[in-house]
Amino acid sequence: MLKIRLTRTGRKNHATFRISVTEARTKRDTKSIELVGHYLPHEKKVEVNAERINHWLSVGAQPSPTVKRLLVKAGVLKAEKSEVKFNRKPGKKATERTARKAEKVESAKQAAEEAKKAAEAPVEVAAPAEEAPAAEETEAQTEETAVESTETTAAETPAEEPAAETTEASE
Repeated sequence: MLKIRLTRTGRKNHATFRISVTEARTKRDTKSIELVGHYLPHEKKVEVNAERINHWLSVGAQPSPTVKRLLVKAGVLKAEKSEVKFNRKPGKKATERTARKAEKVESAKQAAEEAKKAAEAPVEVAAPAEEAPAAEETEAQTEETAVESTETTAAETPAEEPAAETTEASE
């Protein structure tokens, strides 16, 4: 099976590509059957021999997704945007990121639903007359306990006289 694909050339950090027709099983930069164009990504320039590409396509050569996108951009092929797809798989970090975003969206939806249910639910209102006497009773109880605690502290303090007697007896 024949493929129309890119072959990398150019120096380090400044790649240029040749559009070549090769056997599908060969490595990327091996010898090709025919060169049919060039792609200069830094200049965003595509040069193709449309006649030769159409010949190879009629023989049964399949373009890679990137080459197909470039040929559509150059006007050699006519295809809708939905037909031109990349074969990229998302990386591990990208899938984790999308999973976290989905969890956040789901938790936000649940929180919104709970808030909506809480707003719609009937609210039970306690009678204010029952709460007021209970509050007054607790205040009265705290005052009584405070008075009792001050009386016990006064009774528990020892008198100074017995201490004075012990000092006189020792002389």
